[in-house]
Amino acid sequence: KWLEAMRLASVFEEDLLQDLSPAERGVLGEVLTRLLRRVEHAQPDAGG
Repeated sequence: KWLEAMRLASVFEEDLLQDLSPAERGVLGEVLTRLLRRVEHAQPDAGG
């Protein structure tokens, strides 16, 4: 079940990001990482 869920998530992610260039995907990843760090800093128990 987990492998199937990961496959579906991968297909969904690729579809979602299809209009972004590799450079734009990189920038998006950096921004999302920065936001996640802020959440983790504000809520230490949110680190998963």
